[in-house]
Amino acid sequence: MAIKQSILVDQIIKVYLEHQEPIGSETLKLALNIKVSSATIRNHFKELVEAGILCQPHSSSGRIPTDSTLKEYWLSKFNPLPRLHFNRLESIKKAARGVGVFCAIRFFCPNFLEEVIPLEQRFLILRFSRGEVVLSFSQLLQIFLEECIGLELYEILRLTHQLKISHLALKLRHLNDELPFFSFGIDTLAELLEGQNEELFYSLSNGLILEEYAEGLYFDIVPKLSLAVVQNAKINNEDVRLVCIGTINRNYEKFYQKALA
Repeated sequence: MAIKQSILVDQIIKVYLEHQEPIGSETLKLALNIKVSSATIRNHFKELVEAGILCQPHSSSGRIPTDSTLKEYWLSKFNPLPRLHFNRLESIKKAARGVGVFCAIRFFCPNFLEEVIPLEQRFLILRFSRGEVVLSFSQLLQIFLEECIGLELYEILRLTHQLKISHLALKLRHLNDELPFFSFGIDTLAELLEGQNEELFYSLSNGLILEEYAEGLYFDIVPKLSLAVVQNAKINNEDVRLVCIGTINRNYEKFYQKALA
């Protein structure tokens, strides 16, 4: 029986993500559950290695997907991102531990900048729909913030990161202090960063990544090739912003299946 290489590649990836080890022809033959010879599978393996879709870590081992293959796989699975409704935080925590990923969650309540009030050229008062922030006066800052009127807090925070206005980001961040925050898999995050970047570890472990990045998939947030999924979701009908991050070969489909259970 002939087998399409696209189906073969998809199955190889699924088996690899599940078992985290190189895949031989016999293992894949059992997983496919169709009548195809091991020799045929080995021929496909050879072609896929030559095409850069698979690689062979050691001369005597099976094959694994290349990093670029895994990247394309996740883009096909999570683009666009699904709108997820989780039932329990505990399920997310167990899923993160079981799959080996880090997860940070910040509960979300929309907060729009409504007014920028200069006070005697000494202060700027930022009036949001939920709370106020007082800043030292700066004409350039005033011009920037007046352009932000009507934007939601996270949109403004992303702009502050892009423009490297760190003192403003620090002030604005406190408007979210009242909203619950949870993180799971700190050990996984520490292992991922290998203790090389304390600033990035602080940013990720405290959920600051949720300020800096819009919804989407990111492959370059940490030095080691990884996948970070930043998205809006719901937990018990409450809005949250969530990031899930780990090495690119973690089984993110399994994470979401378990977390949604």
